[in-house]
Amino acid sequence: MTTFQHLFGQAAIDSIKTFSKADIKDVAALQADEFSHVGDAALRRSVAQTMYGSRWLYKLGLGLLVDGIESVAHVRTQVIDYGSICEALLGDCILHGINRNVMAGAAYLTSGNAAINWRNGPRAAKMDKRNFAWRIDVAAEEAIIDPQLKGHLTRLRNLRNTVHITKIATTRQQYYRQLAKTSYTTVHSTIAATKAYKLAHP
Repeated sequence: MTTFQHLFGQAAIDSIKTFSKADIKDVAALQADEFSHVGDAALRRSVAQTMYGSRWLYKLGLGLLVDGIESVAHVRTQVIDYGSICEALLGDCILHGINRNVMAGAAYLTSGNAAINWRNGPRAAKMDKRNFAWRIDVAAEEAIIDPQLKGHLTRLRNLRNTVHITKIATTRQQYYRQLAKTSYTTVHSTIAATKAYKLAHP
């Protein structure tokens, strides 16, 4: 028999679910708008799904009024996702420049002390091996991003790297609510920058 407690509990759950989905774009809308410039369909869908999940998590945290250690986990997860989105967008944009033969610098030709031969083999697979730091440096050299955005992306990369427990312990990195907001702003700046580069190099 359904009790008042069960009805009340279900009503609370339904209310939180509705609130969490309100005022955020769904995956299809994100693919058609923010990530419409991403060339690979599978990558476009993945970054849209990650963005949706991050925004949903943000709204869920607001609905539950999380704080303390729960807030740390809530913010940290968003920061990691936002970093992954930016990393993917930079890789896609650099690959676009390589495919269009419009690369102006030389940083994209090496990784550490090793040369990268973009002419042989699938380029997407080679890009998958390039880390976030490499992508930031190459994007800066190619003027995909400006120095200010490079700084924001480097900070986001450093924050994301504290996903490793030993890194958290040694750096004593603290996650606070504002980090999620600034990381979200960095994502949108990266979206704008990569869109502008592709428009300038069709």
